[in-house]
Amino acid sequence: MLEAEWGFIDRVGDVCDIVEDSVKRVLNHPGLVKDLDALWGNGDLERKQGVLEAKGMTPWARISYTEAVKELEEVKSKFEFEPAWGKPLQSEHERWLADQVVKGPVFVTDYPSGLKPFYMRANDDGKTVACFDLLMPHLGELAGGSLREEKVNLLDKAIEHHGLDKQDYGWYRDLRVCGGAPHGGFGLGFERLIGWMTGIENVRECIPVPRWAGRLLL
Repeated sequence: MLEAEWGFIDRVGDVCDIVEDSVKRVLNHPGLVKDLDALWGNGDLERKQGVLEAKGMTPWARISYTEAVKELEEVKSKFEFEPAWGKPLQSEHERWLADQVVKGPVFVTDYPSGLKPFYMRANDDGKTVACFDLLMPHLGELAGGSLREEKVNLLDKAIEHHGLDKQDYGWYRDLRVCGGAPHGGFGLGFERLIGWMTGIENVRECIPVPRWAGRLLL
């Protein structure tokens, strides 16, 4: 995972901007097209073209979790797991949103608080949190992030809401007792990014030192 945190940031859209710019920087590397030609070979040319087109899309689509669920409910007969507000998005849902609804990368934002960790900042509606998942065609989730709750009174409520032991998270709470700067961050699956770009289906073949490499050395 690539893990990143920023201080003095108070809009989840700003975190999305950073993620989008970071991935596009990789996609716009001068030598990438030749590398993809070699890696894809005679593979799925439509998927390869989608990867190349993503770097030129400005900006990538953004929809709320609530909007995403409404889209999914219109075609719920196509899914094994029925979509509904308050339920997690399954892999089949994520792929449908990116492949069929948006036909490109899409940020899904503002999930219900019960679906996300306690440390994500609560939205004003009292039901959702300021977060996002980045979904890619033919892959699903590539990255996820949020604003972090810096207000200790709201953090206490979130810990209680999630049924967690306050003592276990006392050290985390103490960091905010005297106040804290608004901040946010994200995690991006590096091997999933490589797999999406190259068309390699098994993520285990995208790690820097695959498992089988050790056996070869032995």
